Amino acid sequence: MGNPAIEIRLGGIYVLERIANESDKDYLPIMKILAAYVREKSLIKRGNTENKDSEEQEKDKELSTDIQVVLEVICKREHSFNEN
Repeated sequence: MGNPAIEIRLGGIYVLERIANESDKDYLPIMKILAAYVREKSLIKRGNTENKDSEEQEKDKELSTDIQVVLEVICKREHSFNEN
């Protein structure tokens, strides 16, 4: 998931989803990895917003495709994080 190519990152996300769905043992660690990925990679760009119009400011807040896919995978999960 650290590859600069979006296609590779998306493939990695979908492979992790498949493994999580097929392996109870790997389910929770994979969900934790995906959650950490979102926390680390979805930081809103900070910077000088004084010279930006509202459209540019909103674009800075948009989530990347890979973050959107990870969030979809997490939302579709079948188990709770509280399960052991």
